[in-house]
Amino acid sequence: YSTKNWQIFAILSIWITLIIQIFRRFTNFKKKYLLRFFILLTLILFSINYSSYQKNYRTNNAIIFSSSVAVNSAPTNKSTSLFSLHSGTKVEMIDEIGNWVNIKIANGNSGWIQKYNCKFLD
Repeated sequence: YSTKNWQIFAILSIWITLIIQIFRRFTNFKKKYLLRFFILLTLILFSINYSSYQKNYRTNNAIIFSSSVAVNSAPTNKSTSLFSLHSGTKVEMIDEIGNWVNIKIANGNSGWIQKYNCKFLD
């Protein structure tokens, strides 16, 4: 995790501990409810963690399958052609709009191609 994620986690943990202590002090809070609360909190944090992993750390690599693909400056057929790619080129998906995909190649060049020209890797 990044430093920012650890900072947020630490602050949330402190606040949750403080809220539980205040709640226990002013109410007749039983330990079985505390255990249920921590189990629920653990499930919520695991689901947030999994969701964050799926969104941020999953690779979005693809391979060009068309024999030749013109990479455009915008997601339209009327936009300027920047360069072309050939079959077998590995690309990284940056964004997706409709059937257009914003891709980036190894040398840092990026542009838009139609989605059917490539196959995404898992």
